[in-house]
Amino acid sequence: MSHSKFSDHEFKRISAIMYEAAGLSFNDSKKSLIQSRLSQRIQRLGLSGFGAYIKLLEDESQAAEFQMAVDMLTTNETYFFREPKHYEVLEQELASRKTKAPLAIWSAAASFGDEAYSTAMLLADMQMQGRIGSDWSILGTDISHRVLLSAKEAIYPAD
Repeated sequence: MSHSKFSDHEFKRISAIMYEAAGLSFNDSKKSLIQSRLSQRIQRLGLSGFGAYIKLLEDESQAAEFQMAVDMLTTNETYFFREPKHYEVLEQELASRKTKAPLAIWSAAASFGDEAYSTAMLLADMQMQGRIGSDWSILGTDISHRVLLSAKEAIYPAD
């Protein structure tokens, strides 16, 4: 069974489904990415092709499969202190606060958690230096359940 045929209509439909339900946006240059990431899943499920998979994604009772597709189609680029300038700005903003009131930070699109943990390291350092209070929290969220499970484990390679 060959899944190499992936029409423009099927690409546009999958793109629309992902955008409407999850806010994921795919331009035309991502057609081959979607095809390659979903082809094996379609084959594993024994489906006839992308049209059948689209029907599955549109079936509200198939939420787990929809989440699987989201996990397969998200690109999770992350590493510790990825954008150094952002951490410099955050440190300056926090240091300029006139209060040590509770602090809550939301790390949206947290991926594997590297940025959230980087932020926690920054806050812990600032707390030890007495520049912020001890009442702070960080919430990391992501649309991909797979990466959140990995982030909760907090196991990272040494490099």
